[in-house]
Amino acid sequence: MASSIHTKDSVSPTAVTINDAATMSATNLGKTGRAKRERMDREAVLAAVQQNGLALRYAAKPLKAGFAASTADYKRAIEIYEQVAMVSLENTLLKWSVKDYLLRAGICHLATGEIGDAVRAVERYCNMDASFAGTREGDFLKNITAAYENLDDDAFTDHVREYDEISRLDPDRKSTRLNSSHSQDL
Repeated sequence: MASSIHTKDSVSPTAVTINDAATMSATNLGKTGRAKRERMDREAVLAAVQQNGLALRYAAKPLKAGFAASTADYKRAIEIYEQVAMVSLENTLLKWSVKDYLLRAGICHLATGEIGDAVRAVERYCNMDASFAGTREGDFLKNITAAYENLDDDAFTDHVREYDEISRLDPDRKSTRLNSSHSQDL
């Protein structure tokens, strides 16, 4: 099957040629359903070949942002996460990760202790990606931002606990959350 020839990480023009052969073979055998699936695979392969370069260029940026956040350089982390989210919105290979980048940027906003900026960022993120507002990540970010703004430590902790039960927060985000929680006390 042609779809098993390419992987998420590497797509080559050879995969397109093999996919074409699989489509022709399925058509010749009278398997129109399979031929249609192979043609759809071909379109995905072509899109991936075109976008693969962009995806590779942006692969290391979230790691840089994570490092910046881990060293308490939250402004730099926010800048990188937002940049990657904007590029990812326009790229079908990267679009699935936008909600995570926006969540990470929002948590970094909270960690800076500048609640006004965090509130504006959440609004901007919901406008940037219409689907973000309805995701678990979007709801979580809105809830913890509101709890932070209202200085409600219990609600903040409850929202984090609820989110973490289903979607585990990585240690960096938990550390950032704790830093943002402590910055309220200052």
